[in-house]
Amino acid sequence: MLTANHAATGAVIALNITNPIVALPLAFVSHFALDALPHFGYKEGGINLALKKPFTYFVLFLDALGCLILLYILWGGPLMAFVGALVADSPDLYNFYRFFILQKRIEKPMEQLNKFTQFHKKIQWGERPWGILVDIAYFSTAAYVIHALV
Repeated sequence: MLTANHAATGAVIALNITNPIVALPLAFVSHFALDALPHFGYKEGGINLALKKPFTYFVLFLDALGCLILLYILWGGPLMAFVGALVADSPDLYNFYRFFILQKRIEKPMEQLNKFTQFHKKIQWGERPWGILVDIAYFSTAAYVIHALV
């Protein structure tokens, strides 16, 4: 799922559940629930294949635009909504660190990856280029809900 969708879900959770002891773990778990839905990606080849496809850069632009829209909607809202958004995105922040900072390659066999990464990779069964339609529909709905809550 796109970054904007994870962040939007975390924000919705934090806006609806005022107790951070409940809201933040739910925001974290929401990341994996969303990744189990069909969404944009390429089933085979991972990020190395994705970065060779021009459509990926269009999707990255849409994701950045979605994040900016989310920031605009949340600006001036409760700080907890921003924290929920960050917590919901945190598993992908870890992967960004692992892929790009530690320079590990995602082509490594699953058994060489840690248990967290194995789980995260296995639940993303629905990564397909057409998944961008699911991502767009989800973000549109989530942004509407957030706008109504703030």
